[in-house]
Amino acid sequence: MKIFNYLSSSLYIFTAWFLAYWIVQYFGAGLSAVEGYSIVSGWWAAAYVASKLAIDLKKIYPLILLYFLLFFLYTISGGTWFYRDASSAPILSVLAIGAMQAGFVASPVFFNNIVDFLTGYIKQKK
Repeated sequence: MKIFNYLSSSLYIFTAWFLAYWIVQYFGAGLSAVEGYSIVSGWWAAAYVASKLAIDLKKIYPLILLYFLLFFLYTISGGTWFYRDASSAPILSVLAIGAMQAGFVASPVFFNNIVDFLTGYIKQKK
């Protein structure tokens, strides 16, 4: 049951990122800043879903691991994934870039956990 919760939470966050990103890409095609708007929209959609479904950071470990693995495999095969020329970088740099991107994918959930903690702390002080 715990594994199912982790996988379903990861799927919800991934779906929020993916849908918001591609919807903005579709409707903003041709705009100069569409890539930035898409990433920000995906981030906020994931934060919203994490908030509404009360998803903890530990529940999206599968998403973080899968993202990092896919990034690494795609990059060493010569592709570019939100970072130009990563395939020509040294392997340690590719690993660092992948870790930072995986952290960014998890950051909406982390942000939500911080907001929940601060909200609870402020309510407790009153």
